[in-house]
Amino acid sequence: MRDKAKKEFLKKEKIFLTQSYLKYPLPAELVKELSEELKDINQYPSGGEYAKLRQVLAEYAGVKMENILPANGSDEVNIPLIILPNN
Repeated sequence: MRDKAKKEFLKKEKIFLTQSYLKYPLPAELVKELSEELKDINQYPSGGEYAKLRQVLAEYAGVKMENILPANGSDEVNIPLIILPNN
C-alpha cells in the first residue's frame, strides 16, 4: 500500500515553493521580444553610444564633453591612458 501511494504521489504535478519559480511559461511574444533585446548582452556597449550621458555630465560638471569618459570598467580606461603619450 505504501509503495502504491508513493508512486501516485510522484506522478502528480510538483509544486515549487520558491519565489523565483514561474509556474506558467512566458508568452511566446514576450520570449521573442526579450530574445531580441538580450541577444548582445554578452557585449559591452561602445563608448560612442554615451553621447547624451556625456553631454549631461559635462554640463553638470562645467567641462567640455570631450573631457567625460564613461566606461565599463577600469581596464577599459586604464589601458588607453597608459598607451597615450604624455602631452
